[in-house]
Amino acid sequence: MNAVASYAFFVGADLMGEFDTREEAERALDVMAQAEPSAAEEFAVFELDESGWLVGEPITRTAA
Repeated sequence: MNAVASYAFFVGADLMGEFDTREEAERALDVMAQAEPSAAEEFAVFELDESGWLVGEPITRTAA
């Protein structure tokens, strides 16, 4: 059985998008952090397992 993960990208409390791969999610996170460096710490990607449960710590970026 293969595990299926998804990646949810949040800005503050708002869901901004969902991705199939960690790489896609991190690219979107990087683009947002570069576009809005002062708000970068409000952005996070959460990895979810096939049941929708959080896996590990949120992926974040720090302000530039």
